Amino acid sequence: MSGDEQRTIRLRVALVYAAFVLFALAVVVKLLTIQLVEGEQWMARAEHVATAYRTVAPDRGHIYSEDGRLLATSVPEYEVRMDTRADGLTKAVLDEHLDSLCWHLARLFPERTANTWKRELLDARARGERYHLLKRKVDHDTMRALKDLPLFRMGRYTSGLIIEKRTVRVRPFGRLAARSVGYVLRDSSAIGLEGGFNEELRGVTGRRLERRLTGGVWMPIEDGNGTDPVPGSDIHTTIDINLQDVADAALAAQLRKHGAHHGTVVVMEVATGYIKAISNLTRMADNTYVEDLNYAVGTISEPGSTFKVAALMVGMEDGLIDIHDSVDTERGRKRYYDRVMRDSHEGGYGRITVQRALEVSSNTGISAVVHRAYDKDPQRFVDGLRKLGLDRPLGVRIPGEGIPILRSPGDDGWSGVSLPWMSIGYEVALTPLQTLA
Repeated sequence: MSGDEQRTIRLRVALVYAAFVLFALAVVVKLLTIQLVEGEQWMARAEHVATAYRTVAPDRGHIYSEDGRLLATSVPEYEVRMDTRADGLTKAVLDEHLDSLCWHLARLFPERTANTWKRELLDARARGERYHLLKRKVDHDTMRALKDLPLFRMGRYTSGLIIEKRTVRVRPFGRLAARSVGYVLRDSSAIGLEGGFNEELRGVTGRRLERRLTGGVWMPIEDGNGTDPVPGSDIHTTIDINLQDVADAALAAQLRKHGAHHGTVVVMEVATGYIKAISNLTRMADNTYVEDLNYAVGTISEPGSTFKVAALMVGMEDGLIDIHDSVDTERGRKRYYDRVMRDSHEGGYGRITVQRALEVSSNTGISAVVHRAYDKDPQRFVDGLRKLGLDRPLGVRIPGEGIPILRSPGDDGWSGVSLPWMSIGYEVALTPLQTLA
C-alpha cells in the first residue's frame, strides 16, 4: 500500500471520528439545554398533559312516600386507596405505624391476615404505586373506622389514605311501586319518577383536579380551584306505602286466580285527586309476577264500563239526559244495525231509571239513552268528551304516557254502531290513569 493510500484511509477515519464526536457533543448540549434552560417549560407541559379537571357526581335527591318514608335513596359506598409515595409518608413514619395499621386492617377485613396486608403495602411502596387499591364497596361506618386507624388518622398527606365516594341507588321497599319510582341508566334510559324528575333529582356536578397515573387511573389532587357538587332536590310523593302494599298484594292475588298475564291498580283519593298507590305486575316465564311495565301510565286500552260515567256526564251537561229518566233495557239485548249489545245480567233489568242503569252497569240501558240523545248529532257527543279532556294526555311527568284514541264521525273506523259502543267504553282507548282522572 502506497503512502498516499495510507494517508487517505487515515483522513477518512479521522473524519468519521470527528463526526461521532460532534454528534455526541450535540446530544450533550441538547440535554443540558433541556435540563437547565427549557426544564421548567417541559415539566409544566408534562404536568398539564398528566392532569385534568374532571367532573364529580353530586348526591342524587331522595324520593319519599306521603309519610316521609324513603322510596328511593342513594347509599354511599367508598373505594379505599393509598398513595404509598405520599410526601409525608417517610420510611420512618411507615416503619413506626405499619404493624399496628396492618393488625387493624386484618380485623376490619379478615379475608387477609396482618402479614398479608403488610406484605401488600410494602410491595406497593416498592413499586411506587400512588393509587393502590385497598378495598372496594366499603360502607360508611367502615370508612369512618378506617380513617381512625393508626397512620391513617394522620391525614391524607402523611398517610397517603385516599377515600373515593360513590353512590348506589336503592329502593328500600323493593318491588313496591318499583316501576312508578323508576330509574335512570347511564345510557339515558329514564323511567318513572326518577326519569320524570331527573332534572330536580340529579343536582349539579362539581369538578376537581386529578392526575393520570399508569394504566389510565386518575387520582384526585387538591389545588384549591375545584368546585363542590350540589346535591339534588328531594321529591315528596302522595304514595301511601301501606295502601301500596295492600294494592300490590291484592293485584297479585287476582292475577294468579285468573291466570292473567298482567294487570294494574291505581288508588286515588277522591277528595284531592292524589294517587295513593299504583301497582303494575307482569307474569314472567317462571310464573312469578314482577313490576316490569307501567301499564297504568303507558298502556292504552278500551276502558269499558268505567267510561259510562263520562258518557252520562256529557249528556247531562248538554241537558239531553236526566238521571231520573226511564229507559228500557229490552231484556238485556238491544240491536244496533247488524250488531247486538248484551247485558251481563241475563234477561236485562226491564224498565229502569238512568241512575239505576248506571248502578247496575247496564250496557243496553246506558247505550240506549246516549243513542237517543245523540243519534242525529254524534259529533256533539264526541265534542263533549273532548271538553272533558279525554282526547289528550294528562301530561304527567312520568315518561311514556299513552296517547288516547277518540274517533269522530268521518274518521276511519267510525260506523253506525260507534256511538252506542263508545257510550259503554268501547271504540275508545285510554290509559288506566287517564280513565281514573
